[in-house]
Amino acid sequence: GTRGVLSALEGNPLDLRFEAQADPKEIRFDRLSLSGAKNGRFDATGEWNLANKALSLNGRARKFRLDLGLGKRLELDSLGVSATPDSRIHLVARDAFWHQTFQRSEEKLDLGVSHAKLTLVQAKDWKKLSGDVRVDQLAFTRNFAQVGDLLKSLTDLVRKKKRSSTSASSGAPLLLDVQATSEGDDIRISNNLGQAKLAFDLQVTGPTDAPLLNGFVAADPDSGRFGYLRRTFALDTLRVDWNTAPPLQGKFALSGSHMVKMNCSEEQKTIQDSSSYCKLILSSQGTLEDPR
Repeated sequence: GTRGVLSALEGNPLDLRFEAQADPKEIRFDRLSLSGAKNGRFDATGEWNLANKALSLNGRARKFRLDLGLGKRLELDSLGVSATPDSRIHLVARDAFWHQTFQRSEEKLDLGVSHAKLTLVQAKDWKKLSGDVRVDQLAFTRNFAQVGDLLKSLTDLVRKKKRSSTSASSGAPLLLDVQATSEGDDIRISNNLGQAKLAFDLQVTGPTDAPLLNGFVAADPDSGRFGYLRRTFALDTLRVDWNTAPPLQGKFALSGSHMVKMNCSEEQKTIQDSSSYCKLILSSQGTLEDPR
């Protein structure tokens, strides 16, 4: 027979509530909601087929906020979720915002996504996340002693992800096929090494423990600067290109200029004014893993 169930799990942060009907073949959710004073609200309906373990679900969130602790917070203006019996989960998010602080309060990452449309396909031996993401806000602020520390931190991060993924014996691997594109002029990086506005168009493919990138990241030369050997250089060029390559194999070009006041000879003074400057140009290229 069919039985109605009402459950309200009081005292938990997300205040999970649901109404369901069950029979030997399926469980039908007439109402499934997450809410809370600080979290907004998520409502869904759907059914779970007990024989083939297939889930059908349609849900929507408005003004949803999730505090994950340790300085991590996710906010969503709207989120649509649908799950189909063929093991696909579709997500459509608008005006999403991710905030993360690091060990020091002045070091932080703020990421704003104006629109994201993603599909997660689940098979027995693998999972795949595909779709596109449009980023309209990105501010990364973190201090490094020198450029080498920045590159080392990127290397350590990639290697740490590989180790953690390898050590996880349970669960199917997650494959990626996601296009990430910047829009607007609020994409920037700022730290003690320098600052710049960025634009990017990247495709991320492959498993999460060994992703491949295709595309570019480029800086606006009129907005950037960087420091080297206690001098401040105006940014002339900063670009990284990937051609289906690992993140640290991106080929980059960096150049900048610094004006230095010099003592001119009498001959030079006839050509230049008395407070003449020379331009000191610094350039670097190679890969992120092996800069030159």
